[in-house]
Amino acid sequence: MKNIILILFFIFCFFSCKKEIITERPEFIGTWIGKTTDFYYQIKVDENSNATFTEYFLLSSGTKQYSGIARANNTVFKIGRFHSFNINVYPHKIDTTNSQIYVNYPTMFSFGHTKKANWEMELRQVVYNKADY
Repeated sequence: MKNIILILFFIFCFFSCKKEIITERPEFIGTWIGKTTDFYYQIKVDENSNATFTEYFLLSSGTKQYSGIARANNTVFKIGRFHSFNINVYPHKIDTTNSQIYVNYPTMFSFGHTKKANWEMELRQVVYNKADY
């Protein structure tokens, strides 16, 4: 009996380390845009902790996409069970009076609309921004 309680305790601790976004980390909710020289990244997290990561290869039409429940703690952001991102800079509001960072939210039929970013985070050495207004 003692062993069963101990095992259940460790299982509970293991699964409670990363909380669903809606529960503990609402700052991740929204559409985040990141860019590098060769890639354009989009992370969408909705109010139910459903997340989609899309990677667009800029030199061709190649894309990679995966989705799942978003979870996070102070050091790791995770989508589903197998896709994790080290958090280099935790999501935070940025000063929009001096910032000249803009995000473009593409739509299916156009290049989309551009907004001035008011949030920033860094995952895997890629800076992501979002506008939540």
